Amino acid sequence: MKVIERTPNRLFLRSRPLARGLGLIAGMLIFAGIALNKLFDGQPAEAGKLAILFTAFALLFAFFVRMEVVIFDRSVGTVTVRGRSVFGEKTQVLPLAEVHHAKTEQDSSSTDLTKIL
Repeated sequence: MKVIERTPNRLFLRSRPLARGLGLIAGMLIFAGIALNKLFDGQPAEAGKLAILFTAFALLFAFFVRMEVVIFDRSVGTVTVRGRSVFGEKTQVLPLAEVHHAKTEQDSSSTDLTKIL
């Protein structure tokens, strides 16, 4: 998760799986294009196999591409966790007093990413 705002009273973290989402969309478009080409070339069996791969990529996108936002707000005394995916948005607000331990650690693959443990 990327740190968006860090003040003494507020920590705002956000995760946007942009690369994962774009990769899955690119795979879907490639399989769709090849499937249409096979279909127009008179190879419906091959097009059907590629349509199954397209569907698999679409399901992966639906289940694994999710934007998440976590806001630790000391002044209000809450932790807000928001998630958004193709299935809609979900917000959960918890009392900050229930958080016993939160740790951020930098991901070795990027200087911008942070994980909450």
